[in-house]
Amino acid sequence: MTPPLNLDETEAFYSDDPVRRVEPAPRKKRSGLLALVLLGAAGFFIQNTFAGNISIDSGKKFEFGQGVTQSVACSGLTEILITPNSVFVNGAGTAGVYKFKSVTVSEIPDSCFGVDFLIRGYNETDDAPLSLFSTDSKTAVIYDNAGTFEVGTGGAGTSITNATRSFTIIFDTPVVSSASVYRISIQSGVHTPKTYSVGEIGAGGGIVFYVSATPFPCGATLSAMCTSLEAAPSNWNATPDIGTAWCISGTSSTQNALSGTHPTRSAIGAGLKNSIAIAAGCTGGAANVALAYRGAGLSDWYLPDLKEWELMYAKYSTLGFPGADYYELSDEVDATGGALGYLGGPGSESYAGKSAVYRVRPIRAF
Repeated sequence: MTPPLNLDETEAFYSDDPVRRVEPAPRKKRSGLLALVLLGAAGFFIQNTFAGNISIDSGKKFEFGQGVTQSVACSGLTEILITPNSVFVNGAGTAGVYKFKSVTVSEIPDSCFGVDFLIRGYNETDDAPLSLFSTDSKTAVIYDNAGTFEVGTGGAGTSITNATRSFTIIFDTPVVSSASVYRISIQSGVHTPKTYSVGEIGAGGGIVFYVSATPFPCGATLSAMCTSLEAAPSNWNATPDIGTAWCISGTSSTQNALSGTHPTRSAIGAGLKNSIAIAAGCTGGAANVALAYRGAGLSDWYLPDLKEWELMYAKYSTLGFPGADYYELSDEVDATGGALGYLGGPGSESYAGKSAVYRVRPIRAF
């Protein structure tokens, strides 16, 4: 394979115990521990201790791990489905314990677009919320970004999975035992934008490598505004940073071609638009691989452009790159050449034929 040409040297857990507690409904009446669960302005009750039956509203009961429907403030008369979950954690020299591990909220209507869901837990007598994750974090915040759900403000120590009109917020290291949780509140409210720091886990489960004080255009048509970029984690694929061609078959143009002297530059946030343009003209290839990635269930991952690559290179050790190598980028030099970012040395930029195979690392703007 002909080496790529350099365009500019100067630019630079283990348990054999069960993981979920599932018990049959009790055959005799349990003691009356009731818990208030608030959703928006509405209220309903659950019975402690996340064992056997959970009682909702006026006597509605279901097995732990199943769901119950309820209207919330943002949903109006539409009911959403709420399912609390626990996990069994082995004890050190003592018996293990079930801990409050996650909550699944589903059947969420469009009327909840743009809100934050806030989840808290309480004991029987105290109105102060319990610590749920990260030692002393008491509120899990989930942002409904037009049907794509993201970890919200103060979410370090939680992760999220997305499905259609549904999310599961997971406490990575659950703190409170299920038996201690007497009340749960789930509320919807005005969205508070989350701020990120470089090196932090981003909304998509990747690593944040750039944060801008000034929002920049982003999205498929550059009509959205973003402040941060995150790169997929180093284990995003079964084969770390899988190699593929820029374009396996077909022709494509990002309408952002570069000459050898780089008179035109990609813009921070433009990689998604570029990637979609490439995928429209190519069967397979780097842009298609990046666009297909679904970290945290999100569908806005893409192949970085040159400008975004420069920011990635500045933080390459933080991002867990495997070593010096070339990476495919969502720019092109001409009809036959795809742009590459070189990891190693000065972090220079190069190009090679579109059928040449190099590594891929998806990113996203948010």
